[in-house]
Amino acid sequence: MKDLLLFNKIIKISKKIKDEDKSICIFANNSLNICKAHPEYLNLFKQKKTTFLKNILIYLSKAIYMIILSIIKNLKIIKKNKIIKQSNFDVILISNLVSSGKNKNSDLYFNGVSEILKKKKIQYLKIFINNLGLNHMQKKFESTKNEKAITVNCNIGFLAIIEIYFTVLKKFIKFFFLSYQFRGSEHHIYKILSLEFLSPLTVNNLILKKKFEVLFSKYKCKNLVYTFEGFSWEKILGISFKKKHPKAKVIGYQFASLLKNQNLKDNNLNKIYHPDIVWTCGDINLGILKNEFKKVINIGTDRKYKKSIKETKNSFKFNCLVIPEGMNTECKKILNFSLLCAKKFPDINFVWRFHPLIKINHIFKQINDKKEFPKNIIISKKNLTEDINRSSFFLYRGSTAAITSLQKGLHPLYLNLDQSINIDPIYKFNKWKTNIDTVYDFEKFIKKKINKVLSENSKRKKGISFAKNYFMKLNSNKIYFSLDL
Repeated sequence: MKDLLLFNKIIKISKKIKDEDKSICIFANNSLNICKAHPEYLNLFKQKKTTFLKNILIYLSKAIYMIILSIIKNLKIIKKNKIIKQSNFDVILISNLVSSGKNKNSDLYFNGVSEILKKKKIQYLKIFINNLGLNHMQKKFESTKNEKAITVNCNIGFLAIIEIYFTVLKKFIKFFFLSYQFRGSEHHIYKILSLEFLSPLTVNNLILKKKFEVLFSKYKCKNLVYTFEGFSWEKILGISFKKKHPKAKVIGYQFASLLKNQNLKDNNLNKIYHPDIVWTCGDINLGILKNEFKKVINIGTDRKYKKSIKETKNSFKFNCLVIPEGMNTECKKILNFSLLCAKKFPDINFVWRFHPLIKINHIFKQINDKKEFPKNIIISKKNLTEDINRSSFFLYRGSTAAITSLQKGLHPLYLNLDQSINIDPIYKFNKWKTNIDTVYDFEKFIKKKINKVLSENSKRKKGISFAKNYFMKLNSNKIYFSLDL
């Protein structure tokens, strides 16, 4: 089944299920709440029977692991957050923890917003969600700015985890047997959806629900602001918060790109749990979101390209910035492709810039070429601005860094790989962009097009203008006046 048809079929079945069952477990299942047509999410529904059985065993083994950890938690004190005595805040910011690298102790999502709140002397608390997986459940945010911050991990007590697993097991059994009322693709989709109730991701979302309820009983605020991408945990957050603080304002910050087939609004979710206001990062997304939500405000973003005082000159004729998404499967696709190109064009530098969520050593073990990399492969240790400054064009698929790169005037090379689903974050811009599927397409671009493309200044300016409207400068007044203070 073609990817877009598969996506639409999943959405149709998910809607039917959510129309009939409004339990919290339904909204905790990530696969029942797919917010965008992306290969990473759809690959799950392409698994064979043997993979399905294997995943049952994997999920059950992880369940045992989680239960053992919960017993350990009851026996000894696991890393705790610093006690924050203050209980009332003007704003609570819900952010996400990143795994490693230079950004591990910084807030990638609300750094600029929190600086504005600090300048305006607005009292705020940051809560970081640790969605990094079982191996990192004790990791927490270590603030370097003396901020009041809490990390919510997925470890929980024994009785609570047993209760959660009892709940998801009932859902698994119900939908597994329900799948046999259907045939063909419908049977397969129902069966996968049933399995995903046992997924650690679903369990983690239900743990977050319990932890949110405790946190929002202890900490009160006039405004809750969270990263808004349409994920299950965000819905769990909205439900948990509104039940405790029905009169408080809820703001979803849509800080990233929007794909062609992406839905942030879940019409199956009660309207009272939707954000009261949606903040967005620029005029491009403002034009899309105002058709879905009552109140959308363009507050901008600190992801906007920042000029550096000193710009690095290319030591090669051309440098290609390679920017994979924060997903292992997407990383492998684009790295393997750029490896083939690097071998064919030794005079071109390929600068590999990894997303903060990616474990680089883990990826290196998985990519096809396990020998030493060619000399023209550069593993970036610089910041994004420095990488952009030393590049002429960029290779990407679904990475939001594409917008920042285009703001500097780098030429976009979208790697489609003959996929039926478009995950290009700048899909609305086509006047100065090259789409490629194969190494031969890349070769044609280098040999026949690149000099002409890089000299098309009028088209380049249109690209820069588009990107500047996508990621705009943070507006402190719009942030301030949209809050209840």
